[in-house]
Amino acid sequence: MSDHLTHESKARVAVFLPNALAKALSSYHGFMEGEIPTDSKGFAAYHSAAKVAIAHVELLIPLRCVPKEESDAAQFYKELEIDVLARTLWGEARSEGVQGMEAVACVVLNRVEVARKMAGYWWGNNTIQVCQKAYQFSCWNKSDPQYRRVISDPQYRRVISVTEKDVYFATCMRVARRALWALIDDPTNGATHYHGDYVNPVWADINKKTKIIGRHIFYKLVEV
Repeated sequence: MSDHLTHESKARVAVFLPNALAKALSSYHGFMEGEIPTDSKGFAAYHSAAKVAIAHVELLIPLRCVPKEESDAAQFYKELEIDVLARTLWGEARSEGVQGMEAVACVVLNRVEVARKMAGYWWGNNTIQVCQKAYQFSCWNKSDPQYRRVISDPQYRRVISVTEKDVYFATCMRVARRALWALIDDPTNGATHYHGDYVNPVWADINKKTKIIGRHIFYKLVEV
């Protein structure tokens, strides 16, 4: 998009972008730190609004056009990627140890790589889209117990409200950073899917199983 902007348009965007990104990021963090409704209707609206805040930042990123602002925008977006990936790891694999967290992170990144090679794929094209694609990583589904537990038991935090005061989430943040900095060797052998050993989904193809790590069974179902 920015390649087709006129010089005048770029000048306007340069003024607009930093403030817009700051507001979008502030909105996102506001949802992370604000009071969370405990009734089902209020929570559904809260969850949808949080996803809109993330989408707002994603829409602004292509407008980057001035080196300083571009650098700042890229840093903001990287922070969002790390945050969303870490929350996914916490929701999906916090009881699986560091290797289990790394394995789930690699599944996310493998999906992003598939999308890149295929010039787009139904499960999303970047880390945030892949993590939050409906009915893929269950911790982001509104119907998942991870979201509902706080209503019946305030000792548990939902995936969207957990902070680094939680030792597991702090570990997930470290794993997410290393994963997005390409500092993790993929222990899943290129897996694009996984499930817990306590379920048997219809899509699980034993011939495409790549690894068992902890209680998760991994599969490479998409070849590119």
